[in-house]
Amino acid sequence: MPRNRPPAAHAPKRKSTPKHSSAGRASASTGAHPHPNPNPNATPMALDGSLWLQHGGLPLGGADRVALLEAIRDTGSMTRAARAVGISYKTAWDRVQGMNNGAGRALVERTAGGVGGGGTVLTPYALELIAAFRELEHTHAQMLGRLSKSMAQPGDVLRALATLGLRTSARNQLVGTVVEVRTGAVNALLALALPGGEDRIHASLTIASLRELKLKKGVPAVALVKAPSVFVAADDASALNLSVRNALRGTITRIQTGAVNTEVQARLAGGQTMVAMLSDDSVQRLALRVGMPVRLLFQESSVILGVV
Repeated sequence: MPRNRPPAAHAPKRKSTPKHSSAGRASASTGAHPHPNPNPNATPMALDGSLWLQHGGLPLGGADRVALLEAIRDTGSMTRAARAVGISYKTAWDRVQGMNNGAGRALVERTAGGVGGGGTVLTPYALELIAAFRELEHTHAQMLGRLSKSMAQPGDVLRALATLGLRTSARNQLVGTVVEVRTGAVNALLALALPGGEDRIHASLTIASLRELKLKKGVPAVALVKAPSVFVAADDASALNLSVRNALRGTITRIQTGAVNTEVQARLAGGQTMVAMLSDDSVQRLALRVGMPVRLLFQESSVILGVV
């Protein structure tokens, strides 16, 4: 009986070459040994990309945010605008808050009720922003088209600039400028001036973080504060005797009640907004209402600083 032949040996697997991403979600990756195009008649590779606005070196928004602004302009209603762009009412308000804070001024405002029942309108600055973005978007598309024509072979190396956006789960993202830095042996205390010049946010961070972020006077930065870390008190200076250094004045613009907690949004003097997550009992005990002046309180240790 002949002996069974051993199974054919498989060639060892080659280690994959790490892929490097390029700007604009380009659909090509580079390897150590690029191969010629096996199908020269295949659809040529194209360069794709997205446009993202920044203000003061910090991210403001892209096409999806501008589309939301346009929907608000066309419908005059946050509910209908959210439905038009395919997002929830809450998500729409979160994005509007982020844009207001990123721009350092109000882009969207609510109108008082009347014969039409009130609504949501864009500020003149928001209308100018939409027009400028659409013009830049057209120019951007033309530029990408010209670059795509130069990519005759898939093996061509794509080089472009990447625009980084800041994404975080913190509801409060307040844009400001560093105006004071005090260093100690381990920690540093930093003050961030918000637009308008009246409000300041105080933050505590390690010396290592201070050096890594290269924070110093005049540097733009963003303060991140989670909504559950923000407490709300009536704006009665004589009644406040607290140890927290962050006590920003604001006016309540929205109260959204949930099954257990209530979300309270307030506008600061400079136009930016903050959100606090309170218990329903706290809202009732403080008799909070839209239009009421309040203090927004949070600890220095609750602030996370970021730069772009």
